[in-house]
Amino acid sequence: MRLILGSITCFLIGGIPSGLIIGRILGGSNLRTYGSGNIGATNALRAYGVYPALMTLTFDIIKGIIPLILIKIWNPNALLMACCGMSAILGHDFSPYLKFNGGKGVATSLGVFLVLSPKAILISFLFWMLLLAIFKIVSIASIGAGILLPLVIYPFGYPVEIFFAGILACLLIMLRHKDNIRRLIRGEEKRLGRDKSKA
Repeated sequence: MRLILGSITCFLIGGIPSGLIIGRILGGSNLRTYGSGNIGATNALRAYGVYPALMTLTFDIIKGIIPLILIKIWNPNALLMACCGMSAILGHDFSPYLKFNGGKGVATSLGVFLVLSPKAILISFLFWMLLLAIFKIVSIASIGAGILLPLVIYPFGYPVEIFFAGILACLLIMLRHKDNIRRLIRGEEKRLGRDKSKA
């Protein structure tokens, strides 16, 4: 019962479309009709600028952190926390408030694994920053960090449930970046930056 209740709650929290809400509050157009159509921080940067993008990033990370901290206080069971963490990520990727459309889950995954495996996610995040500095393409950094995550969870000795959650998070990131992967293959993926015209 705790597993079901916790997972549903985390799914609903994870599904809150931060970028879309922030854009509406700031008087911008619908983020889903701009650029890539994604509701995450990268598209918010192109549409609205730095500060709205940072707000979007922050809230997407918080959507992963707060539910997991509450679950940890409620019952620090590895299976429960892993399932609830994945539910938060799935909520962001397939938001029930957007007809099960959503973002790519990278920021919410960061928040989730800051609670589940802080040492591993720190290494993964540093790798993300390195890839971004080299290639200036967010999708490359996100895919690379996603692949690295389960590989660094395992050596730290986290529970096996957390390791498998890392594998699932990696697969979700790959799935949600499938269009980016196609553009990367064609050499059409955009570098980090803001479009000249605002949404």
